[in-house]
This record gives sequence, structure tokens and C-alpha cells, in this order.
Amino acid sequence: MSASSTGGPGGLWLAATVFASDRDGVLVTVLVVTYNGARRLDRCLDAVAAQDLVGQGQVACWVVDNASGDGSDAVVLGRTDGVRLIRSTRNLGFAGGNNLALRQARSPYVVLLNDDAVVQPGWLHALLEPFENASVGAVAGKLLLEPRFVSVPLRAQGVDRLGLVSVARDGEDVTAELVWDPLLVAAPADGVRWCRPSIELLVPLRTDAARLEHPVCVEVQVRAPRAATLHVADRQHAVPPNGARVVLELPAGTPTTDVVNSAGTVLTLDGYAADRGFGRADDTGYDMPAEVFGGCGASLALRTAALGQVGIFDDAWFLYYEDVDLCWRLRRAGWTVRYQPRAVARHEHSATVGSGSVLHVFHDARNRLLTLTKNASFPLVRRSVGRYLLSTAAAAVRAVPPGAGGRSEARLRLQVVASFLRLLPGVLVRRRAVQRSAVVARTTVEAWLGADIGGGRDPGPRSGPGEPAGRRPGA
Repeated sequence: MSASSTGGPGGLWLAATVFASDRDGVLVTVLVVTYNGARRLDRCLDAVAAQDLVGQGQVACWVVDNASGDGSDAVVLGRTDGVRLIRSTRNLGFAGGNNLALRQARSPYVVLLNDDAVVQPGWLHALLEPFENASVGAVAGKLLLEPRFVSVPLRAQGVDRLGLVSVARDGEDVTAELVWDPLLVAAPADGVRWCRPSIELLVPLRTDAARLEHPVCVEVQVRAPRAATLHVADRQHAVPPNGARVVLELPAGTPTTDVVNSAGTVLTLDGYAADRGFGRADDTGYDMPAEVFGGCGASLALRTAALGQVGIFDDAWFLYYEDVDLCWRLRRAGWTVRYQPRAVARHEHSATVGSGSVLHVFHDARNRLLTLTKNASFPLVRRSVGRYLLSTAAAAVRAVPPGAGGRSEARLRLQVVASFLRLLPGVLVRRRAVQRSAVVARTTVEAWLGADIGGGRDPGPRSGPGEPAGRRPGA
């Protein structure tokens, strides 16, 4: 392989580094799990097939069909580029579906890719580059939301918060399509999302163009805790306590922007996982490589040797937090995780499950508790699980009186608790197994809690896989 064929100065590394492939000459296996994704598969797989390394015979691409009923298997079988189909007789979720393939993969590296992601040129080559460092166990690519957005900055004067009620684009309500940074915008309460008084509203478009090709009318319904003045672009609007409707005409030629879906995974102080940079314009500081706590499984490269040490996904997770759990175990074993901004994929966020669906909320809540119980220190586990149990009890009490609201929330929370308790004994067994093989203390890994929320800090020295472990990890 010549340096010119690998693209850029980093390409010389793949040519010069001693890289052992499997016995078939495969360097990396790309795994795509699909469930009723027939409409998305060809676009996803075509983008993988266009990667440089594919033409050099170093890449295998496998699709796991999670018992789809929409002909997803026929889409794969109809292709002529050698994509391998692995059929599951039932839906194993993201965790189990990937595990079905991971148990068979023998290449030095595997890459997980969502069927609703479309990789950009150079993605695969860039994703593998950080593995030049022998301590790197996983590499997270940059995920951008699809399609593009237009920015509408809002600034409320005279109040400490601003309430967003609805947003329309050319008369179409797009409130449900808006992307909110969960660290900046609260969950809706009585139909209002309260946020900081100054916020960049990112309105989704139906175009990938870098500039608006025609004028766009944006209507924003806002509220404030008291009378306020709202600054939008170069105009001011009075916002009475009962709210106001603000109309903004964006001319053709207005720049559009990409919005970050994930630039790695961060953990809050309470142990909630979040996509680093989620909901922020792709010009806000996510263009530099960095060490991160973990990576999103929608575009994540893994060193097979590291998986051999810490294991693959936990089948019981089904979907959500399985990548957090895996990255936590990698870190306990001394591996690091890198973010590679040049490995870009465009992602149709939550296309399979639907953000905010019952399935999403259930697995997200339950698997956070399972992940913390399996990996975190006991003080953090007690605090997080105890808080969820107390808030669930309070929700159940509020839902008891006839005609009281919130019963669906209380019921879902009780289902989360019941499922968590059912899985708890097995998770505690696996917690002890993680502890026996760990070389890094839980408290050392937990230095990442609250770190890198805005983009970039190293929580301190950690042992690499081949380095002395130092003291025995604590609980």
C-alpha cells in the first residue's frame, strides 16, 4: 500500500505500521445491525463500499438482520459487493445483534455502524489511525445529524430563563424535530421547555445545501416568567407573561450548519451518559482529536484484542448504555478511548427506535442503573439507584388519587424497577468478574464524571494495558 493511496500524512502510518490481519487478509470487519431497516441499508452499505480500504481487500462488511419483517435480508442478498448476511431468528437488540457477529469476528479491528448512518469519504481510514497507540482500545468517530440546520440565536433580556413552546418552519410544526442539548434545555413541563435566557435555536431543514436555496420563515412561540424583551437577529420583540409569537424571515443565501450528534461519550456527575457536543453546531470546538470517556456505538471502532480481555456487549442490555458499559470495562482494564473528528458519519438520530418512545425511555433508564451497578463505586450506585427508587415511589403516590395524572409515567418507572431487580443478581456476579480482572480503580475511572462536558479535559494518569497496575483497584 502506498502512502498516496491511504490519503494524507496519517496514511503513511497504515503503510508503515506492522499490522497483522486475519488469515484471510482482513484488517477490519464493519458490523451493521439492522431491524426493519430495508429503506436505509443500501445507502449505508454503499457508503461503506466506497471507502479506500475496501478496494484494497482489507475490509469485510457483515450485516446482522435482527429478524426484520420488511425484507432487509433481501436487500443484503441482492448486493454484489460481498456483504455477508447473518440472520437472527429473533430481535436481539443492538447489544445481542452485534454480539452475534462479534463472536465470529477474527480481524484485528471491528467497527460498529448503525444502519441509519452514512459514512463520509475517508471515515474508515481515519477511524483506524488512533490504534497506532497500543493503549487505545476504542475509537469514536464524529456523528453529525442529518440533514442540515439553520441557526436562530435567541436572547431574552430581563429574565433568567426562556420558555420554548413551539417552532414552525414555513408553516410546518417542527418542534418534535428540534435538537436540544440536554445539558442546556430542560425536559418539557406543561408543554414548555425552559432554557437559559440566551440560546442558539437550531431549526431542521430538508436540504444538505451549505446555504438556503430559498427564503425560510421561522415562527417561534415563547414564554417568559415575566415580561421580557427578546432579541432575535437585529430585532427586538416584547414578550408578555402569557407568551408571544415571533416570526423571522431568513433570506436565500443564509448559511446552514451541521449539528453534532456525538463527539464521544461523557458522563455527568450523577452517572448519566450523554453524547459529547450533542445539539451544538459543528463549529463549536469538536474538530480536534481527544481522549474521551467512551464512544457512541453508532460509529465505534474496537480493538479485537481488547474485547478478548474485557468481553463484548452484555446481552441483557438489549439497547442503550451497552456502549457505555463496554467502554467503562475497557477503562477498568487500562485501555483508553479516543475521539477522531476526521471519521465523519451523518446519522438519522433514533431512526429505528424513536427518541422519547416508551422503548427508548425504558431501556435508557433501566440500563443506566444496570451500568452503574455493574461498574461504579458503591457510593455512586447507592446515590443513583436510591434516587431513582425514591422518585419512582413519589410518582406512584401522586398517581393514586382518581383522576390524577402521571399514571403512565409511574407505570413505566415501576416496570423499570421490576426489570432492574430481576437482572440485579446476574449483574452483581458480573460486577465481581469485572473487579477481578481490573487494573484501574473505580475511583480513577470516575474522575471522568462531569469531565469534558464542554469539550476536553484529561482526568489524570491511567495505566495502559501493558503497564504496571499499581495499587489494587478499590470498590
